Amino acid sequence: SSPAPSGRIPTPPAPDAPDADAPDADAPAVDAPTPATGQLVLTSRPSGVAVRVNGRPRGSTPLTLDALPAGAHRVRLDHPGYRAWTDTVTVRAGGSHALDASLTAHTGRLRVLAQPWGTIYINGALHTRDADIWVSTVLPAGDHDVSAVHPSLGRRTRTVTVGPDSTVSLVLDLRPQAAPPASSGAASAGGG
Repeated sequence: SSPAPSGRIPTPPAPDAPDADAPDADAPAVDAPTPATGQLVLTSRPSGVAVRVNGRPRGSTPLTLDALPAGAHRVRLDHPGYRAWTDTVTVRAGGSHALDASLTAHTGRLRVLAQPWGTIYINGALHTRDADIWVSTVLPAGDHDVSAVHPSLGRRTRTVTVGPDSTVSLVLDLRPQAAPPASSGAASAGGG
């Protein structure tokens, strides 16, 4: 036989020595290689929010993304009537990262004046009693029912749309409106 590259001649194992390729029952188990992916679990308030990861649509909350490549990811949540929510999250290989996001509703300002004065209700809830000045409040963008109530002049209700980052002013006049003048061509009572 020819010599080994190191210059030594290999010696065969002793007859009672274990096979080098056979598993050793006393040796600790070798860990499987660490996966190069992790998990991202997304929840939000409100739920049903559209999820984008690194600009790609991935579904809507609640959402679990398995096998997401380890590393940093840009997460964006969008929902009508709410401001977009963004964050960068780091997913660890073999790990799970939970993300719970609270989206902020788009808001606008509503100013209300009851004339001559009245109690103001917004969406059925008491807002201000016996107001005779402009009353201002911040509301979620969208439609709102606004009422002014006077003890002897009654109630007047209007629906207003408050836009995001805008102000809507509303005057609810509770005073009796003058009747339109009678037309001059009206038939008179009594025959002619």
